[in-house]
Amino acid sequence: MNSTLLAFSLGPAEIGLLIIVMIFVFGPKRIPEIGKSMGEALTSFKKATREVEKETSAALEDGKENA
Repeated sequence: MNSTLLAFSLGPAEIGLLIIVMIFVFGPKRIPEIGKSMGEALTSFKKATREVEKETSAALEDGKENA
C-alpha cells in the first residue's frame, strides 16, 4: 500500500484529538460557526466546479461539431 496515503489516514483517536484541540483553540461557541462557513465554502466550490465542467463539456461538443 502507498505509504503517503497511510500517513494521512485518521483514526478515531486522531479525530478526537483534533476535536479537543479545536475546542481549546476556537472555543466551543465558535466551532458551529466555523463548520457552517466551511460547509458553505465547500458547497460554493462544488457549484463552481460543476459550472466549469459544464462549460468545458459544451466547448468540447462545439469543437467536435465544427470539425
